[in-house]
Amino acid sequence: MEMGRYLMRPCGKTPTLQQVAGQLRSGQLSSLALIEDTLCKIDAPSRQGKTAFTSVHRKEALLRAAQIDELRQMGVSVPQFAGIPLAIKDNFDEEGCVTTAGSKVLRRSPCAQADAPAVRWLKAAGFIAIGRTNMTELAFSGLGLKPPSWQPPVAVWSKRRTHCRRLLLQHCRSHHRWHGDRRNLYRYRWL
Repeated sequence: MEMGRYLMRPCGKTPTLQQVAGQLRSGQLSSLALIEDTLCKIDAPSRQGKTAFTSVHRKEALLRAAQIDELRQMGVSVPQFAGIPLAIKDNFDEEGCVTTAGSKVLRRSPCAQADAPAVRWLKAAGFIAIGRTNMTELAFSGLGLKPPSWQPPVAVWSKRRTHCRRLLLQHCRSHHRWHGDRRNLYRYRWL
């Protein structure tokens, strides 16, 4: 499948949630096509979806999208955002999934018995959970700490975003080294 083939992009820009929801309601776009397109982007070797996602709910997402399309065709009222894909960060509980918060130690924990409230609300609004995304271990990256098992999560759709962040961090480090002010270096650790 050709990536991005089904999603109508106004003026080459990424559409808003309202625009995608409108395309789904009007029949210009089907939920199944949108989910398939998203899964293709995750699997594409030129993108970093395989690193960014710790698990992908492929079968469940495709089944739910087909159900939503069938309900729309029958004229049944569905929630406003029904059929739009949603990635869930690995620090939110999702029923039937282990919440590891990016930690290898928590991988053997029992599965969550219920969705976190935010996940439950998003699913009730019609979003389709397509998978769980990677994160730094226990969200330590904001503190500048990098546990030994840390592998940096990346931008799913663009390698350039992580490259730009790396360049900005190098610039900040070299700038403070040149001026002898190493204390300010810690301000940029979150980059």
